[in-house]
Amino acid sequence: MIEKTKFKKIFGEVFSGSGFAKKGQRWLLPGKDAIVVVNLQKSDFAEKFYVNIGIWLRALGESEFPQENHCQIQVRLGSLFAEHVSLIDKACSLELAEQSDIDELLTILRERLVPFCRLSLTLEGLRQHAEAKLFVGALIFKQARDLLEIA
Repeated sequence: MIEKTKFKKIFGEVFSGSGFAKKGQRWLLPGKDAIVVVNLQKSDFAEKFYVNIGIWLRALGESEFPQENHCQIQVRLGSLFAEHVSLIDKACSLELAEQSDIDELLTILRERLVPFCRLSLTLEGLRQHAEAKLFVGALIFKQARDLLEIA
């Protein structure tokens, strides 16, 4: 079990230490072609969080601080790295999470999500993600699919 405040603090440290700017409950990483938004969403029904990732494509409109749910590409961490969905779900469940789960989640954030976000700052990087099937569980607006030339 982990306290909500502590969870949010250690979660945020990963992104603050990786060049993201904090704005409310989200962390933003601006780049040449896109802005990546990572959002921590509290469940309405349990002591649990969801990690949402949004990618705002600058070619489709300008926004300095986009909300994750307004981004043209939206995906949850568990869908992005489906092989780790059970661990992510447990680590984000405050009542179930053990320190070892939190440590593994932080490793996934540092070693998988942060590099994913950095590569997502260019259209070419986003096309690479699509080719690698990382967007299988993502919501992608039609305009973004057309821009990236993905099916």
